[in-house]
Amino acid sequence: MPTKKDTSLCYIRLFNAFTSSIAFDLYLDNQLMYSYFLYEDFTKYYPIPSGKHILKLTQHYKEDVLYEKKINLQRFQIYTGVLACKYKDPETYHIFCLEEPQKLLEPPRLAVRLNHFARFDGAISLNLPEEPLPIRNIRYGQASSYLVKEPAPYTFIIKETSEENELTTLSSKKLKPGRLYSIYLVGDGTKTFPYKTVLSIDGFSYLPIEKIQKRTT
Repeated sequence: MPTKKDTSLCYIRLFNAFTSSIAFDLYLDNQLMYSYFLYEDFTKYYPIPSGKHILKLTQHYKEDVLYEKKINLQRFQIYTGVLACKYKDPETYHIFCLEEPQKLLEPPRLAVRLNHFARFDGAISLNLPEEPLPIRNIRYGQASSYLVKEPAPYTFIIKETSEENELTTLSSKKLKPGRLYSIYLVGDGTKTFPYKTVLSIDGFSYLPIEKIQKRTT
């Protein structure tokens, strides 16, 4: 584990977008990181040394490794690892390692982006009633750039880009100033796992990255 003297820290959390009722255990460098990892769960952000690491996935309380991923994390960066299926291969596990932008906002603004991890092959777009399609053409496994907005209640409509069919809606969410948000589209369109959105506050909104950076300058 990192100590107070570490100056090469980065942060990583995991999000489970794999449409399954199976509970998983997560290991980082052969040490248990998170137990009983369910669909739609987020872990906390873990401060770890930058550099090369290995993530492993097992079924809860089982030893057989279902999936293993080597990652190389850069100092002072923030990451979300998204457990999902491999593109067009719904039975194969994959962890997408997303680097979270460290975007400074002018008060009282906030920012939101759209991340596509639903089992839906087409591109998706985000629509606001007052601003049609400010984010569009986000493909599976991708994250959009941040859309900067004023604090207010918003209704976000997620659509299929090519047909503009509505997939799901995130209604009347009052977003707070100074925060970075991600909207994750997950699900496979079935009754068990319908398309839905999961709203997350991104780490740069509150993690002490700037303090760590200043200690090394």
